[in-house]
Amino acid sequence: MIKNHRTISALVSAIAMTAFVVNPLASAANAATASTGGGKKLLVYILAGQSNMQGHAEVSTLAYLVKPAYVPAPEEWAMLTSWLNRDIRLKSESTISAELLKDPANAKLPRKEFGELLKKAVEAEVEKVRAERYEDFKKRQTDAARLARDKELAAIFASGVTDQKVLETAASAKALKGAVEVANEWQTKLNLPVAKHTYIAAYGGVNRGAEPGLATGPLSTGYGARPTAFGPEYAFGILLEKNLDQPILIIKTAWGGKSLHYDFRPPSAGPYQPTANEKKQLETWKERKAAWDKYLAGGGTPAAMAKIEKEFKALDTEKRNLQTAIAKLPKDKQAAEQPKLAALNAKIKEISAQRISDPGKMPNPDAAGFYWNEMIGFVRKVLADPKAYHPEYDPNAGFEVAGGLWFQGFNDQFDPEFYGNYSTNMVHFIQDLRKEVKQPKMPFVIGVLGTPAYRDEALANNVAKAQRVAAEVPELAGTVAAVESWPLTTPEVALWRMKREAAKEKGNAEEIKQAEEQWPLYGSNLGYHYDGSGRFFIRLGDACANAMLKLMGKK
Repeated sequence: MIKNHRTISALVSAIAMTAFVVNPLASAANAATASTGGGKKLLVYILAGQSNMQGHAEVSTLAYLVKPAYVPAPEEWAMLTSWLNRDIRLKSESTISAELLKDPANAKLPRKEFGELLKKAVEAEVEKVRAERYEDFKKRQTDAARLARDKELAAIFASGVTDQKVLETAASAKALKGAVEVANEWQTKLNLPVAKHTYIAAYGGVNRGAEPGLATGPLSTGYGARPTAFGPEYAFGILLEKNLDQPILIIKTAWGGKSLHYDFRPPSAGPYQPTANEKKQLETWKERKAAWDKYLAGGGTPAAMAKIEKEFKALDTEKRNLQTAIAKLPKDKQAAEQPKLAALNAKIKEISAQRISDPGKMPNPDAAGFYWNEMIGFVRKVLADPKAYHPEYDPNAGFEVAGGLWFQGFNDQFDPEFYGNYSTNMVHFIQDLRKEVKQPKMPFVIGVLGTPAYRDEALANNVAKAQRVAAEVPELAGTVAAVESWPLTTPEVALWRMKREAAKEKGNAEEIKQAEEQWPLYGSNLGYHYDGSGRFFIRLGDACANAMLKLMGKK
């Protein structure tokens, strides 16, 4: 199944030759300490997951870590929780309606009047829930223990970071071309910590090394999705180093958009069986394939279809622009524009009848478990030659795979068979990994999915519930911990994204410039990956390191 195994070998060979010059800034600092691990067993930690393990937090966002957690004003809270309007309407409108209808007077109201009454009742419920959650969130943002720990983390990871330094570094980095050169510019200017005795071998969605998809060197920022980004590995590794007097090697494998049920499917989970949704997708694909084949047989070409598709998109854009323009007109002038809209709709309907999509490749369930095999293939390569990845490795002392960390879940949320089998698959994953590394009781930490970033939704999330269940099964008792990530999230960061979007809509050049400068100080991923918040990923790495130390019997 490891169809890219030879590729892994080539990448590993190439990177092994330059493993310790990938981060030149760290080389000198580590040269003096390279011998200090002699005689001590190398501790190896295996980290895996999808895009949030990959890491999308830009180093610029560490500017927020040094500040107190922001408490939104009431109007800002309303912006952050605008989704509650739809959520409560979907979940509670029928219940509220039934309650209102218990009053005979309401039952006799005309439909329109009752509709207005129901609308007001739903709006009142939304505001009630919003107010309750606001009080909870304010407590979360001002929690004394959380603030104290954030302050400690800021001293470790961002002691030299200020807004001004971030802006200056962003300006100086623009003149640099090489990805690693840019990464090192940020590392130097912000004086970000680099581990002394902890190294990392990262495979998958990493772009720091000489070869795309593979990078190794002293642990620092830059082993995320971009050379200026990081994930939970950064704080996890550095905080383990502060508590363990041994050399540490992190093996990290992560790819975006991957599920446990299919992509990371472990061997003992058994052969993959297509879900009901996938069977429907296959039938749909067959229908699309038949239509496409008929089109080609009749003389059609991909180029001709591309032209039709381009025309359709142009008409659709024209329609949306016209709708926007009509909506801005006074109501008494909107009717005069409707014939134009009707004509556009007619054209769109006509060209839609000609559209036939290329179905692409047939869904292939045989690829199930591919990323499990990629992960294991890389782990084997690294463990076969630890010295190539950590200069302090002493073959006489050997190594021990001391723990595993998993942070994933997003792609298993959408199919009942994916999340319905998640806890079982997670147990298989842990047991199979332990078997692979010959550590039957290896400590394992599950980073529980934290989206949405609010308590009620996070506690009810099907994947998150399954992750908690997996950590509590009797056969894993005392050796697995589930770390809740939702209390560590920073949803307030989205406010700076919203301010940027609002400034762009207004078109004021000065406001746009200010908003563009502010956003990278807080977040770096538009609405995804926990908004690319460095504060979140530092907190998560810290919590996972603490959980790992506890499982290892360390204080």
